[in-house]
Amino acid sequence: MKTLTEYISENRKGISSVTTEDKWWGEMYSGMRAVFYDVPTVSAQKKVFAFIGYPKTEKPANGYPAVLLIHGGNGGAFYEMARLWADRGFVTICPDFNGKYAYSINDRQRENPDGGNAGYGAIEDLHDENNWAYFSVLSAMRAIDVLLSLDCVDKDNIFSCGLSWGGFLQLMLSAVDDRIKASSVIYSSAYVSESEWGKKRLENLSESDREIWNDNIDPQNYLNDIKRPVFFTAGADDIAFKMEGRRKTAESIKAPVYFGLRKNFPHGNFIGFEQPESVEFFKRIADGKDVPKPSVTFKDGKLTVKAFDEKSELKLYYTKDDVVATETQEWTETLLSNGATIEKGKDITAFFVTEKLNDGTQLSSNIIRGDL
Repeated sequence: MKTLTEYISENRKGISSVTTEDKWWGEMYSGMRAVFYDVPTVSAQKKVFAFIGYPKTEKPANGYPAVLLIHGGNGGAFYEMARLWADRGFVTICPDFNGKYAYSINDRQRENPDGGNAGYGAIEDLHDENNWAYFSVLSAMRAIDVLLSLDCVDKDNIFSCGLSWGGFLQLMLSAVDDRIKASSVIYSSAYVSESEWGKKRLENLSESDREIWNDNIDPQNYLNDIKRPVFFTAGADDIAFKMEGRRKTAESIKAPVYFGLRKNFPHGNFIGFEQPESVEFFKRIADGKDVPKPSVTFKDGKLTVKAFDEKSELKLYYTKDDVVATETQEWTETLLSNGATIEKGKDITAFFVTEKLNDGTQLSSNIIRGDL
């Protein structure tokens, strides 16, 4: 089986300029478009549906920053999210990678046979030349082509945000498309087969197909190729992607990584895209500002914490449960003072530190294993 890099190279070779076809069957709000855009492959000419949203503020001299939103499983082209992110100041494209299109704002489940694999997140189509993961990444790159074709877009400030299975794809996309200045991964991680949830998803595959998954599909194979900053947002209680997989994923990336982890964060398409931390991350990158993160040092059993902003609220979350062998853990929280040095309790297996800024956004350290 081809690697993702080989697949992309083959299908992007001699790529032509992108074409979009406006489609709408109802009343649109000002600043919104519904389009099909072409996705050529070696074997077929395909087209993907997307909503595009434009900010209503005055255009900056260099154009607006732009963002691609990659939905999760059971998701699609979310009109509401494209409009929300446009109101946040980004030209926004939100495609449907699930083989669907929208007939109206409330009817987005019409079949689009040319738009990709309707089994988004499926693991059974590994032998399909255009399997769901590879084709979705190719379609996402074509969505970046769409953004770059717009005169109002700042070509130097293109961002991408993937959620759940979309975050899984985001890690792959970030490895093969360096036009993306920074990315946000919500809920997701690589090393899917190492979690109990992932093992259940893969258990019906043959041994050879599991090898294909682990050696070609899982983003763990491409993390070394990510060269731009990545922001991770998730809850310790996430129902699918676990903290240990996220820790390993972040530590495998050579580019700068930042975190907005928290104890509880519901898993869903809308609430994931609505969180403000990814927005502030992208805006700081676009403006050339430092991205805030707490300074956390763990050495010789002692934890030292220093806030990015001394007025911030610092908290420590820790667990005594096995973060590898158990699906869920009980996390205890405690307030920390800025500059504090504390000794790790002998039974603590993992912990992370959060910093809540005055504007309400929450940042964090990566999860730190206390038992390694």
